[in-house]
Order: sequence, then C-alpha cells, then structure tokens
Amino acid sequence: MNYFIIFIYTALLLFTIIETIRVSNRFFIVFLLLLSFSPMMQYIVFPEMNEGQYFAFPLRRIYCELINIFIVLIFLVLSVLKKRINMKGRVMMIFLAFLWICTSSIQLFFSIDFERSIVIYLFGVILPFLIFVSFAIHDIFEYSKIELLRIFILSLACFIIFNLSITYIGYFYYVFLKGFGSFSSLDFLRNSQVGVFRSNAGINYLAHFIPFIFIKYPYLYPKEKKIVNVAKVMFVMLFIFTLSRTGTLILVLGFLFIFLYSKKFGTNRKKLLLYIFLFLILALNLFPNLIDFATERFFYKGNTVSEAIKYDPRMLIWETADLNILKNPFTGYGLGAFYHLSPLVDKFSNAHNIFRNILLERGIFAIITLFITIIFYIRINVKINKLNCNDPNIVKLFLGLRIGLLLYFIMSFTSEELIVTGGPSHSLPMIIIIYLLAFHYIFYNATKKEY
Repeated sequence: MNYFIIFIYTALLLFTIIETIRVSNRFFIVFLLLLSFSPMMQYIVFPEMNEGQYFAFPLRRIYCELINIFIVLIFLVLSVLKKRINMKGRVMMIFLAFLWICTSSIQLFFSIDFERSIVIYLFGVILPFLIFVSFAIHDIFEYSKIELLRIFILSLACFIIFNLSITYIGYFYYVFLKGFGSFSSLDFLRNSQVGVFRSNAGINYLAHFIPFIFIKYPYLYPKEKKIVNVAKVMFVMLFIFTLSRTGTLILVLGFLFIFLYSKKFGTNRKKLLLYIFLFLILALNLFPNLIDFATERFFYKGNTVSEAIKYDPRMLIWETADLNILKNPFTGYGLGAFYHLSPLVDKFSNAHNIFRNILLERGIFAIITLFITIIFYIRINVKINKLNCNDPNIVKLFLGLRIGLLLYFIMSFTSEELIVTGGPSHSLPMIIIIYLLAFHYIFYNATKKEY
C-alpha cells in the first residue's frame, strides 16, 4: 500500500510542477488533486501514525505540505515575472485573504502548545492564504460563461472520482483481506475506510455538492455527462458506506430543497421519489445488516433519540469547549489546542463543531472573519443569479451552490473545523471554500464583461 501511495503522489507532484512552470490555468485543478492526496504521505514520512499517534505534530509529519507551500510560492513568483497577474475585480478576494491570515495569526501569541500550533498554522493557514492570493492575482484566461461552467463541473466530477476511488480501493482491499463475506458485515462499514475522504469526513467536505446529485447539465457533451454521472453514483454510494448520521440528515435536507425548488432546478418530483426508493433498495441489498447498524449508529447506546443525544460524547466535549471559550473568547488557545482540553480518555482532535472550534482555538476575530466570508459568498452568488436570471442552467447551478454552503455548515455543527488535525491532517475544507469563492468571482467578472 505504501508503494501505491508514493507512486500516486509522485505522479501528481510531477504534473503539478509541469503546470507550475507553465503558469497554466490547469495548475489550480492539478494542484487541488495534489492537495487532496498529499496528506496520505503522512503515513510514509511519519510512520508513527500507523501506530495510532495521530495527534503528534512534529515538523517532519508535514514535509509534503511544506512542498505544497513551496510550489504555490513558485507559482506566485512566476505569475508576477511572466506578467500573468490581473487584480481587476478581485480586491475583495485579496481583502478576505489578508483578513483570514491576520485573524488566524493572533492565536500563535497565546497558544498553550506553540510547537503544535505553528506546525498546524503552516498547512492550515499559510497554505490556504497563498492559494487565496494566487486566485486573486492570477490572470485567468478569458472563457465564455458556458466554458467556465463546463470546466467547473468537469473539475468537480474529476475531483470526486479521484478521491472516492482512493477511498473505495480501501473498501475493496479490506474485502480482499477479510473475504467477500465481510462486504455485508458491520466491521466492513467501520474499519475499511482509508484516504482523506473516509468516514464522515468525506461527506462533510463534499456537502457543498449534494444538490449537484439531482441537477442535470445540458451544456455538457455526451462523454462529459457520463463522467459526471459516474461521480454522482460514487458520491451517493459514500452515504451507504459511511452511514453518517449528520450526513444522512443533510442528504434528506438536500433532497427536500431540490423537491421544493423543483421548478427552478428543472427536476421531476416523481423521479426524485423514485431515485430515493432505488437508493434504499440498493443500500439494503448491499448490506443486509444495514438496519441493525443504522439503529446502532443513530441511537448509540439508548433506545430513544433523547438517550442517543445524552450518551453522545459530543455533549461532553461541547460543554468543555463552551467553558473554555467563556474563559478566553478573544485570542483563543492556539491551533490544535482542543487535544489538550479534551475531557475524554480517548482524546478528540477538535470540538466537533466548526464554530465552537474556531472560537476556542483562534478566538472571536476569526469567527467574525468566517461570517464575513459567508456573507460575501452569498452576496456574490445572489448577484450572479440576478445577472443571469434569463438562463435557468446558470440559476440552478448557483442556487445549488448556495444550498450546498448551507448544508455544509449544518453538517459542521457536529463535524470538523476548516483545518483537520485527526488522521491525515490537512486544510481541504478551507481550500474547497476558497476554490468555490474564486469560481464565483471569476464567473461574476465573466458575466459583467458580457453586459
């Protein structure tokens, strides 16, 4: 397995270096794939992770993330030297980038574990900041609106297929080791997950794109539609494999939003109900024990919803987080600090609530920055739909992105922060938001040029 990880990483690294030297627009797509896979290299450069030391953060653990920082710095320098920069209409992106790095740097001066915080700061704050700035100043080649939509949808589909393929290889490898009978066992659901998109995490990162499962894309060519359909199927299967409680909730909410806005999305309500029925039949056939496992997952140690909530360890860690936030609401305790504050014997790397965790580790100014980012995201999303109100394909795509943002933050009430510090550590949740925000600004500028 280690040789497989090294091979994939090396291939992605070479492709990224080539696109960096070319200062190509494809750099952003290839680099995103590298960013989503390089955390797997932590098992190689920091083998102690294989022994369960997920919470230790020596600098050597993030060697590959340091390479990523170096790559994006080179890309920025080459963009300037080759005069491939253009900041017209992107002042707000630069403002948000600097606001994030300023409000996320305060915690370093008050961290209860400076060495741990500075390592997390490098890949969790510096790397996203540099990517943000790269998008803000790079002179993206001019595309038509339809070309931009095609590029975005296909990039998203390739991103999902690539990362879920890694996850599913772990599932099949587990079946290979344990026998085909394990495919429908509870242990398969619990122990076979690998990669950055494993368990609840994969659904959390991809929550933005749940509405896309139900949307059709008429501007794609036939072969491109097939690629998108493969990504949709793989995405839906992830819900079956993980049985995330909050993930199931946001999938249902996503379905309800599409059902309510079926006219805007151009979907047939009867077909939507049929898809849900087929999804349940498929899930029950793949996993005969699914109902028993779902009961255990959703009700934990109790027989009622109230008992399930009572026995959920999140209740205890949220209480701990709230008490510490009240003691120090302004500066935070430093990135990665919750590990030291966790009240449980089995330590948690975060407060399992994005808002609590940012308040606890980075302070009130960082959470204000998050709200400002959300406001600007929604504001430009609404502007795009107003400018393109006569094009239903554009309206439904950006409405879907707005709903997806809501679903992401609903799931984040019980999930990880924008920086992941448990298992393979990375800042992919933040980077995905940056990519989406950048796409909004690029598309908005392309729309204005046509008027």
